[in-house]
Amino acid sequence: MKSSYTTPWDTILTGIYNSFGGYHAFMSSWSTDISSMIIEPHEKAINTTVRALAYLHFGTDNLNNPEYGLSPSLNRATEMLKNLKEERGLKLYKNKFVTRTVLHKRWTETGQTLCLIYAASSIKVNKKSLLQIMYSGDFSFFVHGRYLKKWIERARFVCDHIFARMDNKKLYQVSSELLTGIKPSAFSVEILEEDEKEIAKKLFRKKIRK
Repeated sequence: MKSSYTTPWDTILTGIYNSFGGYHAFMSSWSTDISSMIIEPHEKAINTTVRALAYLHFGTDNLNNPEYGLSPSLNRATEMLKNLKEERGLKLYKNKFVTRTVLHKRWTETGQTLCLIYAASSIKVNKKSLLQIMYSGDFSFFVHGRYLKKWIERARFVCDHIFARMDNKKLYQVSSELLTGIKPSAFSVEILEEDEKEIAKKLFRKKIRK
């Protein structure tokens, strides 16, 4: 597939798959049960990371107020998750999300690919997200190549729209380097449910830097 972008696709895809324990770790297994056991804990951690980024995205989009100096941060997102756990109860929360400690570990480990992971989760391919297709092992350039431009442009938007506002600039720097020369493409948050939005409004109101 020809492209004007110089982004190293093999590096990007490897980073995505490594977030789930490695592409070959589950693709080389003939057993669906074994594959599921390998993927499941990583999938839940990545889904929690996606949710945390969605909260920061929501806050940055809707709750801007220049008279406050607090920035989007992982700690702010984990506070949102804490409130969600109290709202829904521990059992329902644990079915979908990992602990704060695991989230912090995953956030640190995925680093440069966080914006790519979140952007992939926002792109619908039939009834799945591009991210789901990736960690199910069904991604191919031949079938899904048409989504790549949208994917990296949305990733650049996450980098510029959210990461650039964070006090810790390292995440923005490493993400920006990976996406050099890419023009951002804005998108809205669609995965949050109404109770999550209400909690977010309480926590983020007048606390996102303009």
